[in-house]
Amino acid sequence: MGAIVSGIKNNGTLSFSTLGGLQLISAEGEYVKVITMKGKTYTGTLLLNNPSSHANNQREETKRNFDTMHIRLDEEVYSKKDVEKLGINTGDIICFEPRYREYSNGFIKSRFMDNKAGCFALFEIARRLKEKKQEVPVELFFSNYEEVGHGGTVGYADTIKELLVIDMGVLGDACEGNEVSCSICVKDSSGPYDYNF
Repeated sequence: MGAIVSGIKNNGTLSFSTLGGLQLISAEGEYVKVITMKGKTYTGTLLLNNPSSHANNQREETKRNFDTMHIRLDEEVYSKKDVEKLGINTGDIICFEPRYREYSNGFIKSRFMDNKAGCFALFEIARRLKEKKQEVPVELFFSNYEEVGHGGTVGYADTIKELLVIDMGVLGDACEGNEVSCSICVKDSSGPYDYNF
């Protein structure tokens, strides 16, 4: 989850589009890394256009969207040409600082925890099974397709009979989940899941 460079502006800032469910209103001011297709990494910040409260008395009322925000690079660049000289192009990936924290009471906080926590759970299952020298007819499959709109459509073995997807815990007024329990979704936005499973 993060963003992708959708263009380079004439003033040397980047236009962007989100990947996954990043909410712009909660990402303003976040530090980012721009990873070029050639493997170079540059840092920057997601900002509102005209971000200073000293110069913009409409700052609080401005809607946060792709037209009103930009990525400012931590580089001395003043034009599109300056940015292109760095090797940054449309299509480069923008990663947001996850702000990962572990606390002594056992709580963990971070951006984008859903799939990371799901991956951790699968790795922990595999570690415990190996530790017990226990073999089970289970295939663990890690995919990033869900975050880019493909869903879980490809990559599974022909022997798969049942599929359990570990993703995220839905929280909200219409949900019964919470931050310390496993959420079991009985329906997503388009249809019900397998109740028996």
